[in-house]
Amino acid sequence: MMPAAAFLILFLAYPLFLGVWLSVTDARIGQPGVFVGAENYEWLWDDTVFWLSVFNTLLYTGSPA
Repeated sequence: MMPAAAFLILFLAYPLFLGVWLSVTDARIGQPGVFVGAENYEWLWDDTVFWLSVFNTLLYTGSPA
């Protein structure tokens, strides 16, 4: 049981929590991030390129082969 639990923690849980942490910080490569909360999400809400990418993702995901 322990090898399976270690595998799940290492390859699933850690990247998930790291992604959440990075999404609420202003981290740069090689520098620690400072907590900014929902500021990154507020910035995305007004970004037209983000919404175009969401539209394209939904279009290609939902279109028939």
